[in-house]
Formats: sequence, C-alpha cells, structure tokens
Amino acid sequence: MPKPSQRTRSKKKVVARLPGGEHRTQYTGKKHKFARCSICGVKLSGVPTQMHGKYSKTQRRPNRPYGGAICHSCLRNKIKSEVRTAA
Repeated sequence: MPKPSQRTRSKKKVVARLPGGEHRTQYTGKKHKFARCSICGVKLSGVPTQMHGKYSKTQRRPNRPYGGAICHSCLRNKIKSEVRTAA
C-alpha cells in the first residue's frame, strides 16, 4: 500500500526494476510547465518553472508592473494604451 501522499491519480506510476531484479511501482510528480503571458500566451523569460520552494519572492519573477503575468511587449502596449486614454 502506498503512502497517503502517493494515493492520488495526479501522480504518475512508473514500474522500476530494482538491483535485485525485483519490480516495484514508484510514483513521480508532474513536470513543471513554463509560465506564459496571460494575453498572448508566449513563454515568459526570467520566470523559473518551479515558482515555490527554493526561490525567494524577488527571484521568482521580474520586478516590474505585471512581472510574471504578462510579457514585456504586451506590457508596453498596455502602458501605451493607458497613456493614450488618459491624455
């Protein structure tokens, strides 16, 4: 019987062959995906795939408005449109 933390269908089952010739089921987690822009969907540069854990908050995302949420070109267009409507 697996540990309670392994009893979920979101973990992938992998049959591993041990050195003694025995086969055992091991459970692997999911691979982290890249962060994507919420407007155009392009991969965000400067954002690690694993957001929580070993990185501090300042290392997780770029330090600018909407950093880690939208890409630099969409941010540029958004700022331009806001300036144009405000003026």
